[in-house]
Amino acid sequence: MFAPEGDAPMDAPAAGAPFAPAADALIQGSALAAVPGALADASLSPVARVTRRLSAESPRIIANWALRVANLPAFRAVPDLGLAQLQDAVPELLAASLTAIATPDPDLDLEPFARAEEVARHHAHARTRAGFGIDVVLAELQQLRAEIAAAAWRIADDEPSLDSLPREVLDRLYRVTDGVILAAARAWVAARLGPDQTDPA
Repeated sequence: MFAPEGDAPMDAPAAGAPFAPAADALIQGSALAAVPGALADASLSPVARVTRRLSAESPRIIANWALRVANLPAFRAVPDLGLAQLQDAVPELLAASLTAIATPDPDLDLEPFARAEEVARHHAHARTRAGFGIDVVLAELQQLRAEIAAAAWRIADDEPSLDSLPREVLDRLYRVTDGVILAAARAWVAARLGPDQTDPA
């Protein structure tokens, strides 16, 4: 449902909708900054080149993500929803997820994965306190994964040294985001059950 093809963002909400920011404003306001320096480095592996460029494209990923999830009915129903409330911890979650994706040996270095899941739990708790359902949390995280994947394919198309997107990038992306989505779902359920009950998951 939330995995449109290509990179072009959906139309902004119609006039009178609660949230219709311009992409430029979202990029300017993102908590993530582009990685400085040259992006192309022949000494890097194909996977490293893609993950490095993904980090540099973080503001664009967040901008496209925000334009899409702003159209979710649950967010459109909040008249005074601002950019900070919409994004919550998603910029930090993207940064943590990209760090985990870029980890050279994910089987040995689990800390980046744990950090990404920790941020996902924090985000889910915030959404629970704000009254949003688990369907909203899952939809926005699935959309974040779709935006990262779209950016990765775009980078592969633009990078002359790559014949195609390395399969390892997609494998790492799904491994990281599967863990993030599961951690967020469990955190949402635990927050709804309360401190005196046990999450059955």
